[in-house]
Amino acid sequence: MSDKLPTLNAALIKVVGVFSFNKKDIHTFNQMGYEHLPIMARDEIDAKKIEKDNTYIRDYYYAEFAELFFSNEKNEKSTSTPKYLKKEFQFDFIKKTFDGDKLIPATVTNPEIYFFKNNSTGIFSLTFKLIEKDFNYLSDITFCASSFDVEVNENNTKMAFHEWISTNVLGGIKLRGKKIETDKFSGSKFKVYSIIDVLEKEEDSYYNRDFLLFDIGTRSKIGSIGYNGYFAPSKQYYDELMQDSISAFNNYKGLALLDSFTIIGNNLYPAEVKDERDLMTQNTFNRIYFSIYIFNLFVRYNLFKFNATYKSEPKEKRDEFQQFLSDYNFKHISFNFLPNIFFNKMRNAMGIDNEIEHFESRLDSLATKIQEDQDKRQAMLLGVISALSSISAIEPIISILDNFQKSSGISISVFYSFFSLLVVSLALGVLAFLFPRLYKKIVNNIKNKTSKNVQA
Repeated sequence: MSDKLPTLNAALIKVVGVFSFNKKDIHTFNQMGYEHLPIMARDEIDAKKIEKDNTYIRDYYYAEFAELFFSNEKNEKSTSTPKYLKKEFQFDFIKKTFDGDKLIPATVTNPEIYFFKNNSTGIFSLTFKLIEKDFNYLSDITFCASSFDVEVNENNTKMAFHEWISTNVLGGIKLRGKKIETDKFSGSKFKVYSIIDVLEKEEDSYYNRDFLLFDIGTRSKIGSIGYNGYFAPSKQYYDELMQDSISAFNNYKGLALLDSFTIIGNNLYPAEVKDERDLMTQNTFNRIYFSIYIFNLFVRYNLFKFNATYKSEPKEKRDEFQQFLSDYNFKHISFNFLPNIFFNKMRNAMGIDNEIEHFESRLDSLATKIQEDQDKRQAMLLGVISALSSISAIEPIISILDNFQKSSGISISVFYSFFSLLVVSLALGVLAFLFPRLYKKIVNNIKNKTSKNVQA
């Protein structure tokens, strides 16, 4: 491949991560200044245009998907409505190189946070401005911004990037640490979603778009794939990753990977909005296709979490998993073909169906074990019933107990109180053995009521 690259015209760079939240955090976000994220980023409120936006979403996207991301109705207390913060941040990444520290200037605009109903998992997004129209700068930004621990310098204050996000974007919610749940299941880096517009000639032949797509998607140094040295990617590795590429039209090509989604093309994403068409184009990539990426990332994170925590509470996780699939396991999200192509490529790259199949195979093993345990309990219960049915009458038992009480010299009230406790203990033991989940539920209810009474 020639070293000559196309002219970088514009880029949408969004860095994405996962965090845990509770309902109280919604109030914190509102106090920070987060607002409802509208369908379209319009400068002026126009009722007719807003209705047009609503109609577009209704006509092109399934309701169950659209309700998660696209609404023009504000609800500050909602735990399933995306929000954004009208604010700009400027700082420098400190990139470590063989020649020493290199400062990479960065500007983040309008951070976004996404919530999902009946789930404590949130997704945050940081949009980076393309300060320099240069592929090396673009490579540096995506490389640094994907790192949890890269150092940033903001107004002479240095901290790890994940700490900067916690402080400035998430209201103090931590992303890293032994007791931080999301740190266990979110992988080794932040995810990168990038849409790159380049100036090409129709008869272009001076660069390989696929090679450039690979370099940026894998956050490799520009030109890595065209280098024939020992540290260049092998053809087999390259071909395997490019299986999830997207090429619906000749003017662009996309690549979905586990930790990134990248599209490079000509006349793809406008550098500035000049008219309604430019606004629609930007919105398609910045809101709609990006929401598809957010959704798949959310599903993938939770599925990985289910598989990782399955052994601790298999039966409880089974019920949660089945409810999660009922709520979020969409096979299609649009009435149009192109969003579904993007959806399926992202889903495949993240291994979502593999995660589901793996968990379901574990459920099959669990179901077999539960059935075997249930058969054993039923056999024992039948044995107890048979033993009880062989007793001709209850009167001899009472007579034996009465004689034992008299001979022991214990008062009737004390003796039968002790006997009642013994019977109750045996009954609870049988209940715990035959119906362990019901027994556990009863015990937890008693503990919760006791705790509430103590607090009162």
